[in-house]
Amino acid sequence: MRSVAAKKSTQHAPGGVIPSLLVPPPHPMAKGANDLYTWDGQYVCIHLPNAMHTHDGTVRLLVVVHGYSASKNSAKGRQAVRRFASFWAERFAGQNWAVLAPHFDEKRFQKDYQRLNRFGLRADVRLNQLVDAVALMIPGLKTENGFLLGFSGGGQFVHRYAAFHGNRFLRMVVGAPGWFVWPDPWMLYPLGLGEPYAPTKGRERLQRLCRQNMLVLVGENDHAQGAFRENFYMVDLCQLQGRGRRERAANWFLALKQMADKEHIRFRSELRVLQRTAHRINERFARIAVAYLAGEDELV
Repeated sequence: MRSVAAKKSTQHAPGGVIPSLLVPPPHPMAKGANDLYTWDGQYVCIHLPNAMHTHDGTVRLLVVVHGYSASKNSAKGRQAVRRFASFWAERFAGQNWAVLAPHFDEKRFQKDYQRLNRFGLRADVRLNQLVDAVALMIPGLKTENGFLLGFSGGGQFVHRYAAFHGNRFLRMVVGAPGWFVWPDPWMLYPLGLGEPYAPTKGRERLQRLCRQNMLVLVGENDHAQGAFRENFYMVDLCQLQGRGRRERAANWFLALKQMADKEHIRFRSELRVLQRTAHRINERFARIAVAYLAGEDELV
């Protein structure tokens, strides 16, 4: 992996000079894809829209999280992340949004970013730090009430992030996760939402998950393709959640809605099953994701 021999940079901010997570790029950032690195070497791509020069706070932020196949510690993995950022930037070109795509590489995040890597460098905490860092680096970028999208392993990350961080993002798209954190406040994480010796944590996470605006997207033919997990240690995920991604998404969505009703929480999630679609992002997937995140009244 490419290394970054740089000290922590600083950015001026109200209250003094604070350390920045991102190394300043050697050249001013321009519209289109820009390659950045953190001080510890993590690759990040940010795709800026044409109107970025306005500096008036109208440019919104979309964070996109790649699938597991892009987590390789290699140029190939970083290129896949760059393509993922560019793909979504093209689909949101009419929205004047910037697209941020972190590379959750397997060495740094111990092949566990989908489950947030809670016993190492936490992927969810790092994402929050990156959002704060780009807000300092790029004047005019509005990072409050942004948007979050993930596919496959990225879909696993997104819905787990929602359980831990509530409403930091206005809307989220959860695309075809291999398996879910079950909406059970007593079952221990990552299978469920519970935490040993902290009985209130599970219910707090459940409430955050129920309140989040989320769209779950999965193909009707998305069964067990790719890196599909049937077991987690000694737990049979097929018995707990279902035998394929479509079945698991439907079962999880129903269980989450039932828990929201039980907790008297207004349920804010939607589930869409895409006809004649397997485990991939096609144009219909992209159109529905854009419509939902952009707040259009009717999904296409």
